[in-house]
Amino acid sequence: MFVAAIDDDPGYARGYLGLAWLEIRKLKWNERVDLEATLASAFASASKALEVSPCDADVHWALGVIYLWRGEAERAIGCHERGRELAPNNCDLLAEYCDALGYLGRLEDAIRLVNWP
Repeated sequence: MFVAAIDDDPGYARGYLGLAWLEIRKLKWNERVDLEATLASAFASASKALEVSPCDADVHWALGVIYLWRGEAERAIGCHERGRELAPNNCDLLAEYCDALGYLGRLEDAIRLVNWP
């Protein structure tokens, strides 16, 4: 359906974002996939979504997850932070960001984020 949406409207960022999340979920759900190929596919789709819709917080969130899986910690954090700037009340993005901080050994930062006023 995401491919059909893109075929119908190549400027529809959510179609590309949906494709990126399908790839990300393969990794999160521990499917047997080629890690590099899956990350490359997710990155290509998320990058296209960013090109089409640079102010979509969910796009930055997806890129943050991809960068985390690629071992690019600073880029992952930067993407999550940009997503939070664009959608400060997105609880799913916040949870994923805290999860990323935990993976990076930054537990105090994660605790601070969830305790913000």
